Amino acid sequence: MHHSCTLLGRNTKEVELIQYSVVCLLYNCEEVRLKTLAIKYPESVLATLNLSPETFEQEARVALAVKLYEMGRLTSGQAAALAGISRVAFLLSCQRYGAATVEWDEEELEAEFSDKGQ
Repeated sequence: MHHSCTLLGRNTKEVELIQYSVVCLLYNCEEVRLKTLAIKYPESVLATLNLSPETFEQEARVALAVKLYEMGRLTSGQAAALAGISRVAFLLSCQRYGAATVEWDEEELEAEFSDKGQ
């Protein structure tokens, strides 16, 4: 069974064009080739999670993007583009997936929280 993607009443081709435009804006480029990743999953997953296919697939995209960001493989902007959401929305969603949006080392923490006036 194939489910079509809709975004504010737009068909799949229009949504792909919007995503392409967003990626071009983020990467300041003339042409970006987008690839498709297909993951098979049993329909029982949808029932277990009580989610529509569209919602589950969007959550999976965000989860993948968050993990790649957490591993340091993507910047927050790149991860947001992969997830199909704004950078701000992406950074706000990281906590939901258990990922930190900022990683500070011990030296940075000491500099930030030391008494500067004393």
